[in-house]
Amino acid sequence: MKSLIITFFIGISTASACYSQEPVSFHLKSLSIQGKTNVNHFRLSFDSSITHQVRLKKGSTNSEQANEEVLFRIPVKAFQADNTRLREDFQTLLKAGRYPYIKVAIEKENLLDILKGIYLTDLKLELSLAGTQNPVQSQYDIRYDSSQKLMLEGLTTLNLKDFQLRPPQKMLGLIQVKNTILIKFDMLISEEKTAFKH
Repeated sequence: MKSLIITFFIGISTASACYSQEPVSFHLKSLSIQGKTNVNHFRLSFDSSITHQVRLKKGSTNSEQANEEVLFRIPVKAFQADNTRLREDFQTLLKAGRYPYIKVAIEKENLLDILKGIYLTDLKLELSLAGTQNPVQSQYDIRYDSSQKLMLEGLTTLNLKDFQLRPPQKMLGLIQVKNTILIKFDMLISEEKTAFKH
């Protein structure tokens, strides 16, 4: 089981950038997807306990950094649910065989502004589900964890039909998944000199 977990999580990226002459890491710590059917609620969760780190070159010019994005590739099969059938339906909905990753891209400049203490009205994301990419906006809040690292807590509402996804139905249509789902995520943002300090 441990080896399977490592296989699932190795695709997650923690990206580094330049800020105040120090590399900065962006680490997606957790993500959950929540929704409703006409009879109950459901939730799938992901915990990125193992990450693959991607470093951006240190000393890039401002113009080079302007259009850079922090990209997270989240394995669809890494999501867990209490109900095995729900997990299988989720993978089918997102066509995991053909599109094994959910991709989330965020402009690095926006994240660096948040790290500097600049408040943004919302956080703009580029989300790719089952091969369809759309811009979405996320509400967010900021807190600090026990080691005083900045934690960004995001909440995004999205419409499945915007991604050409048809909400699944079960039992000859008696159970229907609602079109709107919520995505909650926690992202750790820290300068490397403090992030890896012992």
